[in-house]
Amino acid sequence: MRKSRNYLKTFNEFINVNSPLEMKVIGSVHYDICYPMIEFYHHSKAKKDVVLLGGVHGNESIGVKVMLRFLQEFQKEWLDSYNFYVFPIVNPFGYAYNIRGNGAKYDINRHAYTQKPYPIETVEFKILEEEFPESVNLCIDVHQNGKKNFYCYEKSRPDKESLATFGMQEIKKQKIAVEEASTIYGEKCIQGVVNSIKDKSNTIEDYMFSKGAMYSLTLENPDKPTEEELVIGSLAFLRGVLNKFKEIK
Repeated sequence: MRKSRNYLKTFNEFINVNSPLEMKVIGSVHYDICYPMIEFYHHSKAKKDVVLLGGVHGNESIGVKVMLRFLQEFQKEWLDSYNFYVFPIVNPFGYAYNIRGNGAKYDINRHAYTQKPYPIETVEFKILEEEFPESVNLCIDVHQNGKKNFYCYEKSRPDKESLATFGMQEIKKQKIAVEEASTIYGEKCIQGVVNSIKDKSNTIEDYMFSKGAMYSLTLENPDKPTEEELVIGSLAFLRGVLNKFKEIK
């Protein structure tokens, strides 16, 4: 198996990024070489904790690129509202080799934590778990799918309005298409938002919801537009969600 990407080069891009968030190495995973894992964070007296994730599936590199640009274009006013926990490359081995799983051939988003019938816990998730806040309010995980347009899985509490809808509206403002299908893989879809009521045990999405998150969102980038359009669309989504979430109690 031949490497497709230089992980250490990407790692150095993050180290040198100009961002108001602080950066730290949170651990490393050891496969063919040692892969350090990083977090960008800001912890203050803000009442809401936000977790952002990219690169969970190594063959979906757009999440890594989105996190880099997010940090570069970070809006400082968000610091008054949120504590941030940003994990830009969850699966460094998969990213380096352009494969879905990690170096042990496990899908981190299907074996995120130990729960029957899949009693496997990946080393990458264990490292992340040590850094997660005690109570997550909002989690956004950036992925990529084979669909033609953007869509988002949303888990939310019964008394909360759809937050992902505001993100989708911001994508549309960029003249980028949102999925109009009425169903996505058998789940109801409205204006690009899938109300994710199905149990997706062992996924990061469900784990965050079990931690008490008001919202757990999985943004799915399409595979047709240019890379720059994907980054622009994803950033528009993140801005829309973060700006709206400030108003929700």
